[in-house]
Amino acid sequence: MPKAQLFASKSTALAASRFARDTRGGVLTAFAVVIVVLISFVGAAVDYSGARQQREKMQTALDSAIVVAATTSGENGEKRKAFNKAFGAQYPAVGPVMSASATLDLSDPSQLAASASGRVKTSLISMIGVRDLAIGVRSSARVATGVEFALVLDVSGSMKYPDMSGSPRIDVLKAAATNLVDTAVANAGPGANLKFGYVPFTMNVNIGTANAGYVDDTSNALFSGTQWAGCVMERAVPNHLSNAYSGSNKWRAYIHPPEPNSGGSCDNPSNGTNSGYNVIDAYIAGNPNPYTRGPNYNCVRHPIAPLTTSASAIKTQLATLTAEYNMGTILAPGVSWGTRILTPNAPFSGADPIGGTTRKIMVMLTDGAQTTEMRYPNCSTETNTSTPYSYTPSTFGLTGRSIGPNGPRDFFGPYGYIYDSDPFGNNYTDYSQVDASLDPLALQACAFAKTQGIEIYSIAVSSFAGPGTSVYNTLKSCATNDDHFFYATDATTLTNTFADIARKATSLVRTK
Repeated sequence: MPKAQLFASKSTALAASRFARDTRGGVLTAFAVVIVVLISFVGAAVDYSGARQQREKMQTALDSAIVVAATTSGENGEKRKAFNKAFGAQYPAVGPVMSASATLDLSDPSQLAASASGRVKTSLISMIGVRDLAIGVRSSARVATGVEFALVLDVSGSMKYPDMSGSPRIDVLKAAATNLVDTAVANAGPGANLKFGYVPFTMNVNIGTANAGYVDDTSNALFSGTQWAGCVMERAVPNHLSNAYSGSNKWRAYIHPPEPNSGGSCDNPSNGTNSGYNVIDAYIAGNPNPYTRGPNYNCVRHPIAPLTTSASAIKTQLATLTAEYNMGTILAPGVSWGTRILTPNAPFSGADPIGGTTRKIMVMLTDGAQTTEMRYPNCSTETNTSTPYSYTPSTFGLTGRSIGPNGPRDFFGPYGYIYDSDPFGNNYTDYSQVDASLDPLALQACAFAKTQGIEIYSIAVSSFAGPGTSVYNTLKSCATNDDHFFYATDATTLTNTFADIARKATSLVRTK
């Protein structure tokens, strides 16, 4: 081979060798950079995950410490001392925690606030100069001075059924409600301001004859031969949910209208006119039977028990409750009157102010679907034998359309004849639509109660109010949240449910 060619070949080989060495060096350098970047990303993920776990532990410690401060008696100095001790014990500056401190704001004794901060050591990302990470949390606690309970209890005829561990539902309910009172007293401890009341309901609510001063029409001519038994109509739409009261917006006395007498199918027939009844049963105080012919027909006889601080008094009153057969169940009146006894308005003005330091708790219970029930045989085929039958809602302080000359198809309630008179303007085309419309009505009443600062616990009792039923869904939606809803089909479960509600409700310090 010529020298020139040999030289060229050697030069080419040397160049190739140098290129190979330079390429290997570049690859190694790039690989090293990639490794550092990967370690940084992995290290950041690991260290930030550790910092997040430490933050969660700090939050738990701070929440616990603020509860300790809120429940510590004495001056602010004692509360801060207890707060710092509790926080330091649960979140000491040891291990990966380089530092931790917490502060407590006691400027508002009903609304405590606290914050905590600290620094956590890193491990993997320390190699890129990040030696620690900062963490911080906040907490607040609302401090209640007492609790008001309104038990909204279904006392309709279906509560007579003995399917709860062999006992009638009403008897199990009374025992469970009594246990709620005892559990609340025991759990709240000395010094807590507790009040208890209840609202028995079926289709309507009885506010008690002693409250006649808050009700119009208690001396209506239709009460001739008897007297007003204490039930009230709900206000005309759209004011049917309101808890406001003044001398100009009283409630109206419940008066079941006279119905046609021509064929004997109507439950409360008149004397052939629109101004009287074939039979008027005298009102007897203490008689729980709602089937008294005349203006009080189907009026629940158990009156509301307003709020009282006497646990023994409310337990004595609970023991008097009975379940009596009636013509339907509607939740909304019970909820509305539960709201009214928990707000400081007449006719029950024993509640503390809304938005204050008192927790307001409504416990509502029912055992089946809402209904006004359809009559059979049908009263709508009947007429008066004298003057033409007519029902005019405004005569009873209600809205809706007038009906006649035939009688109504459904039963009368606190809103009137819901199907025939249609006070809510639902334009029913089939009777099956009536019961379905009662669920939205209940939800509206529950929503209004929540605007008044009331927490709602709801309880579905029996398989007739079980999963898949409309009332189950309504009760669950009425509750403040899912933790406030319960389903109970036996005595033990119902008793435990009431006790659980009592314990939750009397936790006077709530963190946020």
